[in-house]
Amino acid sequence: MLNLNLNWVSDTIKTLAQWWPVVKSNFQQIQDKHNALESRVDQIITTPIDGQAAAQELVDARGGEPTLGDRLDNMGAQLNNKVDKVAGKGLSTNDYTNEDKTEVAKVAAKADKSYVDTQIANVASGSPKGVYATLTDLQTAYPTGATGIYVITEDGKWYYWNGSAWTAGGIYQATGIAEKSVGMKETAYLMAEGIPSKNLFTTKWELGNIASLTGQPTASENKIITKDYIKVKPDTAYTVTDPDRISSNAANAQFVFEYDNNKNFIKFTAIYPNPSTTFTTSPTTYYIKFESQKVGVGNYVIGDYENFKTQLEEGEQATKYTSPYPKVGTDNIADGSVTKEKLDPNLLIESGLPSCYEDEKREVISKVFNNITSPKNAVFGLIADIQSCTWGENTKNLIEHYTNINYLCKELPVSFIANLGDFINGNAPKSQTLEKLKKYISLVINSTPVPYFITKGNHDDNSYYTMNNGNPFDELITNEDWYKYVIKYFERFPQFVFDDENRQGGYCYFDDYSSKIRFIFVNTYETAYIRNEDGTAKYDAMHCPAISDKQIQWLAHKALNFMDKPDRNEWAVVAFAHYVHVPTKNYSLLLGIINAFKEGTSFTGSTTDEDYASSVSVDFTDQGSGEFITFICGDSHKDIDFMHLNYGIYQFTVLSSYYPDSDRNTREKGTDTQDSFNIVIIDRENKLIKLIRFGAGEDRVLNYGDYTPKYPG
Repeated sequence: MLNLNLNWVSDTIKTLAQWWPVVKSNFQQIQDKHNALESRVDQIITTPIDGQAAAQELVDARGGEPTLGDRLDNMGAQLNNKVDKVAGKGLSTNDYTNEDKTEVAKVAAKADKSYVDTQIANVASGSPKGVYATLTDLQTAYPTGATGIYVITEDGKWYYWNGSAWTAGGIYQATGIAEKSVGMKETAYLMAEGIPSKNLFTTKWELGNIASLTGQPTASENKIITKDYIKVKPDTAYTVTDPDRISSNAANAQFVFEYDNNKNFIKFTAIYPNPSTTFTTSPTTYYIKFESQKVGVGNYVIGDYENFKTQLEEGEQATKYTSPYPKVGTDNIADGSVTKEKLDPNLLIESGLPSCYEDEKREVISKVFNNITSPKNAVFGLIADIQSCTWGENTKNLIEHYTNINYLCKELPVSFIANLGDFINGNAPKSQTLEKLKKYISLVINSTPVPYFITKGNHDDNSYYTMNNGNPFDELITNEDWYKYVIKYFERFPQFVFDDENRQGGYCYFDDYSSKIRFIFVNTYETAYIRNEDGTAKYDAMHCPAISDKQIQWLAHKALNFMDKPDRNEWAVVAFAHYVHVPTKNYSLLLGIINAFKEGTSFTGSTTDEDYASSVSVDFTDQGSGEFITFICGDSHKDIDFMHLNYGIYQFTVLSSYYPDSDRNTREKGTDTQDSFNIVIIDRENKLIKLIRFGAGEDRVLNYGDYTPKYPG
């Protein structure tokens, strides 16, 4: 308080100094007039009043006062208030300097004493006077303010009244740690108790170019390069794995740039991950960077380079992909110290699985790794017949299903997830079904760790509802609807190749360069939706499975055409569909095309079905015989395998993924039998298809190279 009083005195003196020149000027005027009056008074006293002129002089001398004495008394009073002359100072001396003026000007920007006193009173006590859930609650309780501080639990901050509004003063006693903000730099226990990652690729890919002579970035962005240096050991073997990007010739080489301990450039070396390769650092190398092509050349795949899962590990053996960030389990966090919500997700391991699945999870992961015999094995997730909208009360269990497969696909080297259709049950009015469909598609898109695609099933057009309610056309989910609410969301995955002439067709393919397998998603429920005059539907998926003429042409001339691949004889095909059977419109054309692809021959065929007529002619002679591994389907809700009569085309089906009606006698909610899906491994070298089952059902090993034909009956 003493400090505040001294400041007030100082400011007052400076204010008086501002007026000093004015006071001096007024004093001089008074002194001059006083001298003049004294002279005139003397004249009046010594000189007789003569007429009007002398009388006027007397009036002037009074200066407006009643008498001359009153005038003199007033002047005396003014002289009593004068400042005495100081030796060495004259009345014309400019004692008020420019520096003084600058200091005085600052006074306007300073808080006045009463304002400062008010703010100190408001926050004087460190203890909060109250705690409210939200700022709105505090504003409601004290709309015109109050003294003291108040804590808001919503953001962990303390608030004070600034005279016109409640104002945040910061985190109260550091309780408000932002979610996902705690990383390696913010904690001491992560490196001590965390699980260090074997993956040394702790940087990201970005557009750029590295000069081969200097090892320094250039202004060009015609390639992709690693953003940061990667620390390595001298004279050590390292294996780099790039499952998203394959290099197999000189035009598509990847380059390793090596630097010494001071990051001085040493050399660069060409390597060819396919998808893995090993190189050895020089005796003086401590840092490296990578450079690779920006666009596809030949069979080189670029994809979404910002999200490439590149792995760099010490040694000559390529292992499964692991996040490059150290991990910490929630069990390593002391009780009440930091909640898991505060951790950076890159540092957190949590299963996200119900307790009944914990043992199943560990067993499946172990089995998959034990059954992967080569980096050339194809590995993918397989789901069938979820029928999402069947039981509204089971939404929690449905979310657990997605949590299960997404977790395993993060832990395993899975390339994509294939959903074989009947994604919804289609047993409700269209508006309700579409509302649920939007929610479930959002759940899939926002949670899947790998590319994901759904083939259309017979329940997916809502005909399970229409067939029991008068067959109204307006209640069907048409091909246009299916594209709008489902297919367009999967276009974000660049790995899927669609038919640009028929985006609404709901079919595409995916090339896996590790295994050299093209996975084709066939839509066998591309029904022609036509309204009858009475408002009913002419066709629906429940009664009319179909493949359109546009899809037939795409399959014959694009999906099964490998002529643009120099290694086309090394490629094989796997096809997915909800189901493939005789009633499907253009079924005979589909199998005829596939058989010609297998034999390396030509095929010509046509159909005349109303609204589904198709005519196709294709010649695979120049391409040569192709390897068609299998058709993988759902619909049956059972594990079955068989051969298509007369064509020798192998097909198998899988158990429904989510607790459908037909399996209620053998599957129980709340147990691991509630869920069922497969992690599939295709071993082309041994012609084996291995299905590792999660949940209900059994593992299966199918030998498609030595198969005893079984035909559906």
